[in-house]
Amino acid sequence: MNRISILILEDEPLHAAKLEILLEEMDYHPLPPVDNVPEAQRLFLASQPDLLILDVRVRGEEDGVDFAEKVRFQDGSEVPIIFLTSMNDPETFGRAKGTSPKAYLVKPIDRFSLQHAIELALMNMYAEQEQQTTKALEGALQNGRNLFIKDQKRLCKVSADDIQLVEVDGRYCKLFTADQRFMIRSSLSQLLEKLPTDLFLQTHRNYLVNVNAIQEIDLEDSQIITPLREVPISKNYRSLILKNLDYLK
Repeated sequence: MNRISILILEDEPLHAAKLEILLEEMDYHPLPPVDNVPEAQRLFLASQPDLLILDVRVRGEEDGVDFAEKVRFQDGSEVPIIFLTSMNDPETFGRAKGTSPKAYLVKPIDRFSLQHAIELALMNMYAEQEQQTTKALEGALQNGRNLFIKDQKRLCKVSADDIQLVEVDGRYCKLFTADQRFMIRSSLSQLLEKLPTDLFLQTHRNYLVNVNAIQEIDLEDSQIITPLREVPISKNYRSLILKNLDYLK
C-alpha cells in the first residue's frame, strides 16, 4: 500500500519542519517542503501528490492561492487543498475560498486540527467524486491506477499494481495485496471496470488475478498459482486466459 502523499508549500522553515514531522507521525508521506510557487509547481508535476497543504503568503510574486488555481484540477479530478495562514483577514479568506479548499487553518497548527482537516479533506474528496459517477464503487474511489479504499475513518491509497487477487464474497469483493486485505461493497463486474484492463484477468465468476502475480498455470487441474493462493480457472474463461497471455507452445 502506498502512503498518501502530501505537498507542503510553506516559507517559514519552523512551520514547514513541524508539518513534515506531524505528517510522518500520522503515517502520511510528506514531500520535501518548498517555499515558493515555481518550485511547488515543479514538485507537483513530478510527484502528483494526493493532497496539498498551502501557506497563503509565501515568498515570490505568486502566493498559495495562485498555485491552487493553477493545479487543483488534474485529469478531470480535483486535488484536495488545505490552506494555512497566520492572517485571518476577509480578503485573504475570500481569495482562498474561491479555490474550494477542503479546510482553512490558522497558524500555529496543532496535530489534532491538522489530522482532522486531512481526514475531512480526503473523505470529502471521496464523497464528491463518488456522487459524480453513476458507477462509483461503495467504499472505493478511482484515481488513475490507484484506488482510495475506505478503511474505517481513513482512505488508504492502494496501487492497482499491488493488488494481486480479487475474490467475491457475497455482495462484497475482497482485494488482496502481498500483505493486506481490503473489503469493498461492489460486484466483480463493477470493480473490473475500474481496474486497468491490461493488468487483470478474470479466471472465474468469483476471481480476478493480476497477470504479474501469476507464477504458474496448471492446465491439468485448471488453476493459476499465485504467491497468495491457488485460483480456479473455470471452463468459460480458460480459452480467453490463454489467448490473452503470451506463452510458448
